[in-house]
Amino acid sequence: MTIQTSRFGPLDMDADRILEFPHGLYGFEDRHRFCLLQHDQQSCFRWLQCIDDPSLAMVVVDLLAFFPDYDLEIGRQTARLLEAQSENELELLALVTVNRDTEQICANLLGPVVINPRRRKGLQMIADGERYHTRHEIGAPRRQTRAPDIAAAV
Repeated sequence: MTIQTSRFGPLDMDADRILEFPHGLYGFEDRHRFCLLQHDQQSCFRWLQCIDDPSLAMVVVDLLAFFPDYDLEIGRQTARLLEAQSENELELLALVTVNRDTEQICANLLGPVVINPRRRKGLQMIADGERYHTRHEIGAPRRQTRAPDIAAAV
């Protein structure tokens, strides 16, 4: 299938690359189909591109590559929605913002995006607001040390 995008023009997309977000993303609850696009081969940045809205695309990074101690408890209901059998199936992404004035790059750790690539399901969660917020400065990626905790979900 061909999808239209405002940033990348028309793209040929295999149907098995489309991620279904049953609840959408916060602020975009009516948008349910997305795909991940690599920014370029050397970049750690990717784009979460909406299939149904050509102008909706957000920069994301592998959350654990930058914040290996990040702690997110994924409950049973969420694991079922993502059709996850194990926490190792899940990928955590952080939405990224760039301050054009200061060139500061920040990750949103309060609202991580959780994806089960095998089942092509995703959702955005709200993490612990005491520990995390929407603007954590990021630097060079660090090694991933562990997967998110599915709290007795399976």
